[in-house]
Amino acid sequence: MNNNNGIIDQRPTTNDQRPTTNDQPIAVHLNFRAFMNKGKNGFNAVAGGIFAYQYELTKRLAQYDDLNVDPFYFSVRHRYDVPGLNSLLRRIFFPARFTIRTKSHGIRSFVLNFLFRLIRPFISLDFLTGGSKDDVYVSFFGIPNMPIKGKLIAVIHDIVPLRLEYDPSRKEHTGGLSRDFMETFLKDNKDIIRRASKIVAVSKYTRKDFAEYFNIDESRIEVVYSNIKPFVYSREYDLNLIREKYNLPERYILYFGSCHKRKNVETLIRAYAKLHETIQSEYKLVITNPVEDTTDCVNDCGISDYVHYIEAIPEADKPAIYQMASVSVWPSLYEGFGLPVLEAMASGVPVICSNVTSMPEVAGDAAILVDPLDASGMAREIERVLTDSELRKELIAKGYENIKRFSWDESAKKFHDIIMSLQ
Repeated sequence: MNNNNGIIDQRPTTNDQRPTTNDQPIAVHLNFRAFMNKGKNGFNAVAGGIFAYQYELTKRLAQYDDLNVDPFYFSVRHRYDVPGLNSLLRRIFFPARFTIRTKSHGIRSFVLNFLFRLIRPFISLDFLTGGSKDDVYVSFFGIPNMPIKGKLIAVIHDIVPLRLEYDPSRKEHTGGLSRDFMETFLKDNKDIIRRASKIVAVSKYTRKDFAEYFNIDESRIEVVYSNIKPFVYSREYDLNLIREKYNLPERYILYFGSCHKRKNVETLIRAYAKLHETIQSEYKLVITNPVEDTTDCVNDCGISDYVHYIEAIPEADKPAIYQMASVSVWPSLYEGFGLPVLEAMASGVPVICSNVTSMPEVAGDAAILVDPLDASGMAREIERVLTDSELRKELIAKGYENIKRFSWDESAKKFHDIIMSLQ
């Protein structure tokens, strides 16, 4: 359908509209900048911390009768498939008033994309969404490069590019980010400070880190925790099927995540190399998503016979891989939150993680905290967990208790209260 501005609003129609008990609910436009992959059936949501945050909160905010939730995205050519939100999620195709007379869909899409990028800084987001200055706009990752007359809430997940060292030889940060990205990231965050009515951080550490770096008052920043779904990790899975699928060893130490430099997997590898050979023979090291530096470090340490690599893993298989681990080690140098800590705890696995940035906040007293740069200390704690059955039981029990501190429903309630506070 076309609205009065000539914009094509491609929100799917449905008879199952959410009822409201409020005659004038607050319009909340959520910039659903999803991370999408092109699959056989179009563009599909990619699992990840940022996507999970926007998805889980959007789904729950839509249940509040005093909010009129409007998740949207811009796309000239593609439609996103986000199960559970498709009845609400709308595609805004702008500019609809332009007519490109060509049979080539590719050329038409290219021209419209170019026009959109050209005029975007001069067109308000209110105009594109059909909103007003009384509405609330939420951006879960960055903010649009366009004017916004309504009230803006911006979410900060971390400031990795601004905190980690730039490596000229690799032409990237230890987070795997280019200098150009870092400069854009800095500009975007300054823009958030200038324009946002309220800033939301995913952890107390991220709030403190952001406030210190940009020298602003922490009172401007609210904390709304990220979370996991504990029941997903505690379900019963066909462990033998998953073990066979990935050729997993009988017992293993698990690192689950990417292998960017800031994840500090090389220190874990060096720690594993310090373990006694009898422990290495019994407990292999499983590393997901390895890169060249990862395999080079393993080879340099002479432990290639004891290390097992897994490439890309579907979300459905992740919990089983956690559940079969003897211990999960998360040696990261910097995290805005650190979901793998909670994922392992929810799976009934003892956790060893870094004692820096947000990880002590997330882990509480339910994990063994280590200096992420001390390979010898890390090796000692790994051996202690593997050989002390009482310690393992204690960590597992504390892990189950710790994850109770985190709830998507509670996070949604906090986000709802922030929206209401802007009225």
